[in-house]
Amino acid sequence: MVPERQGEGLGTALMRDGLARADDLGVPTWLETSRANNVAYYERFAFRSEVDEDAPEGGPHIWFMRRDPA
Repeated sequence: MVPERQGEGLGTALMRDGLARADDLGVPTWLETSRANNVAYYERFAFRSEVDEDAPEGGPHIWFMRRDPA
């Protein structure tokens, strides 16, 4: 990650391209994040949290998210 490049839309462009490919194939997509502020970002792409829980042995809280094909 290069902080000075954030906000230029590069991540959004990559997400849209990958999700368009998944949609063309008719397959769901999955991801996980341990950053709470990422959850709203991914929800903008129609991902929904399936499970969120703490990792074992004091690990971070993790959101497991799924998006069905459009």
